[in-house]
Amino acid sequence: MENLIYFLNQIRNFILLFVIIIISFSLLILFKPFKYIDNFNTMIKCSDGKEVSSGATIVFTYDGQLDNFNQTKALKVCAYDIVFDYGNQFPYPQNVKFEYLIKTDRYSSWFQAGFVVMLFLILILMILKLSNIHLVKDLYLFYSQNKLVSLCTIVLYMVISLLFFQVFFKSDLQNIYCKNVLQIQQKDFKLSVNLSGKEYPYIEYDWAKAQEKKFLNKCLQQGYVYKE
Repeated sequence: MENLIYFLNQIRNFILLFVIIIISFSLLILFKPFKYIDNFNTMIKCSDGKEVSSGATIVFTYDGQLDNFNQTKALKVCAYDIVFDYGNQFPYPQNVKFEYLIKTDRYSSWFQAGFVVMLFLILILMILKLSNIHLVKDLYLFYSQNKLVSLCTIVLYMVISLLFFQVFFKSDLQNIYCKNVLQIQQKDFKLSVNLSGKEYPYIEYDWAKAQEKKFLNKCLQQGYVYKE
């Protein structure tokens, strides 16, 4: 009977360990740090020496590469000092150049991600202890009985858990992470305009939403949207 109880306890412990490993790696992905463009401090430097904020001129990009829509806006700011020329009342500027001087900000950090995981581990161990489940102690006793076999068993189990995580959880979590990256950048678009004393135009909102799928796919494939 004691052997059966011991066996069932070990099964329970390994199930708990599996869940803890899955959640820990999930938290690391969700809180993985990334850089995004700080549009309020990013500058458009015109060939005549004039510098204006990207946010004030409504010139945006997700990945640091200006498309035709935003490049035209930057050129018109340099040539005519005009913003919001969505009706193209001013002709496309000729012989005008500019530099796009990107400033970035960082969301989260590996320290913060690790801190969140540590808080989770402390919380879950406290809950288990209150439930009279001594996971660390039981795993240590299991390890001390036959160190080599137990160590190999635990390592193999962790590898299996990670493979399971990779196959069944990582893609969905990466999708959540990438959507958060885009959402943070979109909030910065709007904030940079508001800090410049302007209203965020609906046409810019529509542009940002229209670009979502493209940059979501980039993030899912490459793991980032903007990279220096």
